[in-house]
Amino acid sequence: MILVLACALSVALASPAFAASYYIVQNTRTDECKVVKKKPKGNTLVLVGDGTAYASKKRATAVMGTIDDCTP
Repeated sequence: MILVLACALSVALASPAFAASYYIVQNTRTDECKVVKKKPKGNTLVLVGDGTAYASKKRATAVMGTIDDCTP
């Protein structure tokens, strides 16, 4: 019984780690914004806004339209 509870707890805690994350980034050379699946590393792509990870690409794209640096 304890083993079953321990397994269920570990799965519940690990589940958010398996969820897809989308980030809004800006290319520092072109000033173009886009939504990507991986958090950027380096200097060419930088996080825009508050750096929030979004659960869906649709939500990240909608928020990207509200960020001043990303509007045409």
